[in-house]
Amino acid sequence: HPLTMIAKKTGNILAQVYNDINPTTHKTPQKAILLICGFVGLNLLYYLISEGSFFVFMLENTDTWDFYSVLYFLPLIFLPGTIYYFYKRSPVGWTMLTIWLTYIVSSTVYALLFELTLPAPVGYGDDSGILHLLNDVSPRRSLSYYSFALLIFGGMLYYINTKPVKKLFS
Repeated sequence: HPLTMIAKKTGNILAQVYNDINPTTHKTPQKAILLICGFVGLNLLYYLISEGSFFVFMLENTDTWDFYSVLYFLPLIFLPGTIYYFYKRSPVGWTMLTIWLTYIVSSTVYALLFELTLPAPVGYGDDSGILHLLNDVSPRRSLSYYSFALLIFGGMLYYINTKPVKKLFS
């Protein structure tokens, strides 16, 4: 029956995905490289979707660009090359991914330290004043957000710097 075949095929695919992401199964560096490339690709896709309207705005107003405008497009140029060269096991891809992950981890640590040094939120008792507006414009993130980002990106940075992975890229 066709539905039974589809169900079996879907079950096999889901079992393989579960096997690949389950941390208790034996992983090879090749599988991990594929997972890292997929994760970085999803991260790039999220960046494109979440910044889509601003991306279009930037492309429509190229006459007002400055250095910071170029920095905005850097991930869109840098990450596809990183994914490609890392997947092909090129030392260039390993270096590019190491640079990007180091940037993400250090930015997360800086943002966490900055947020911890901010004074307590003000203006929540009353709706007046500039400080209340600043709280609305720049809401605080929870400690779990930073912990999760450091765990994921720091873990990837640590993993790609282990001997088995480095050996693949030498």
